[in-house]
Amino acid sequence: MVDASVEDVIYRDCFDGMVFNPRTFIAKIGSLLFENEVALAKNLLDTVLKAGQLPDFDFNVRIARNLLRDVSIHVERIHELGSDYDLITIEPLNWRWKISGPIPAELSVETGVGHYVNRPNSYPISRKRIDDYGLPVELVKPFSDAGFGRGAAMREIDSLLVARNCRISYANSDAAVVVDENSLYQPSRSGRLAKVSSLGAFRKVSRSIEEAYVLPFPHSAANYYHAFSEMGYGLRYVSRVSETCPIVHGDDKFGIIDFFAETLRIPRTRFISARELDNALISSCYVPDSGPFFWSSGLIEFFSRSVAAAGKGIFRKTHTPKLIYISRLGSTRSPRYEASLADALAELGVDAVRLETMSLTEQVDLFASADCVIGFHGAGFTNMMFSKRDVTLVELFTKEMLCSDFQQRSLYVTDDYIPMLASDATVIGNIATILRSRGYALN
Repeated sequence: MVDASVEDVIYRDCFDGMVFNPRTFIAKIGSLLFENEVALAKNLLDTVLKAGQLPDFDFNVRIARNLLRDVSIHVERIHELGSDYDLITIEPLNWRWKISGPIPAELSVETGVGHYVNRPNSYPISRKRIDDYGLPVELVKPFSDAGFGRGAAMREIDSLLVARNCRISYANSDAAVVVDENSLYQPSRSGRLAKVSSLGAFRKVSRSIEEAYVLPFPHSAANYYHAFSEMGYGLRYVSRVSETCPIVHGDDKFGIIDFFAETLRIPRTRFISARELDNALISSCYVPDSGPFFWSSGLIEFFSRSVAAAGKGIFRKTHTPKLIYISRLGSTRSPRYEASLADALAELGVDAVRLETMSLTEQVDLFASADCVIGFHGAGFTNMMFSKRDVTLVELFTKEMLCSDFQQRSLYVTDDYIPMLASDATVIGNIATILRSRGYALN
């Protein structure tokens, strides 16, 4: 018998009226873990499954299970670190910080402590509904049921924190966090485990530095989308600090720091890994937000402007295919039917590409030149931020993973986004019909 309080939690916090909301469910799992209510979080997951609100294979269930597992491992490892670390209870500062005004034109040790906010308008390219894509009703319904077709935000809330006497916890890249002198932190600028665990491990202070511009730590350093869009977008205000101010970044397995050092012409020596500063007390810290999860016109403009400013010395615009398929054949996430799907696309004249074999510059070139991009839902679609405004995007899904994240981001990129179930027997015929209707010459 499930405790009545657990049922109350589910029906109070996981439902919009009478409709179960998976995003709210995941948020509730996270908040329970942050409050060290591990048993209650486990009971919540069990109750949702028993009530049939989500199937066992649903990706939200996988996220919940991963959080339960990873937070337990994280806390266990923290307690094993030894006397070189201080174990500190950290608190979100969201509600404690009053807005101090717009983001200053210059940031220095003289800038007052505070939460600075801009509220620029955001201009989506597309306002299409999910049933405006010309697909048969039976192919559209699974996506509309999964929440595809939400409108774009028309305003961005952009913020930057200025804090004093800060410390960085980097014992685990997914728990990376910067806290102020009161152990307060901003979850949106922190690793995924720091968002759901209130315990941080901080190496004992043995030195101090005057100031630092600290990029948002990626939600997951191992995920290309989070690393590129969050750390990269964090550089939008770097011109407002002095040219001697160090720029602190999280783990960078994708070469993102080298890419932006070159495109923005920032000396590479200014970039310092957070691991190198985890024993430092930073007197003045400037921490930009990671940007909107579903993007904004401002985010797209920043990345487009960064690439445009780099010029032809970096982006050579070599010949690239115009119709591309992002292959996953080298990945463990490749569905069993992908090989036959790739062969059928090749017969239409669509070129397969493997993004993991390409440099960031080559990927930017590829997406900037492509007329049509076809691929399975995944981090590779992050590169659509560099695409032409009339690009055709065809995002493929397995029935277990209907996630609308890139559909919502695409609203700032193109008016021509189409979701499809890859396992459907008609998928190749539907892709061919769509491409021909747009004037593409197929084999």
